[in-house]
Amino acid sequence: MDDAVLRCPNVLGNYLIEIIGETVESQGTHIWRIAAKEIIKHDRILYYPKDCRDLMIAAVELADLNYRLVDSLSYFSGKLSGEPEPYSADGILFPAWVHLVRIEDDLFAWGWLPEQVRALGLVIKPGEEVAWPITREFVNIKDRVGNCRRFYRLSS
Repeated sequence: MDDAVLRCPNVLGNYLIEIIGETVESQGTHIWRIAAKEIIKHDRILYYPKDCRDLMIAAVELADLNYRLVDSLSYFSGKLSGEPEPYSADGILFPAWVHLVRIEDDLFAWGWLPEQVRALGLVIKPGEEVAWPITREFVNIKDRVGNCRRFYRLSS
């Protein structure tokens, strides 16, 4: 079983992201952004674990994050008055939001407009994730089976 988890750590990561998404679903986008940034801090050990210990550490830390997000005002009050949101999260699923936050700096550096980044978030369906390569012109979206499709930034 350990080998199976190590071969597909993204399954565990995506599952934990969905759980956190359920916790923050009714909260504002500032909380969504805080949660996404906290999740992204664990990407290295969650998606590229050396062993099962790394996965367990990530799972425990994300479970703790989920607990803290239930009472986000107590734990994240200092971060709530942060920067303005570059685009609306309306209609975007939380797992897709996490993928966007992970790559948005690169997309903006390549000249993507906020509405193009939001449009990308709207086309990411449940169980899908952003996959490499991510370029100036398009982003690959991978489904649960591993099939990729491209979203072009100039799509209408």
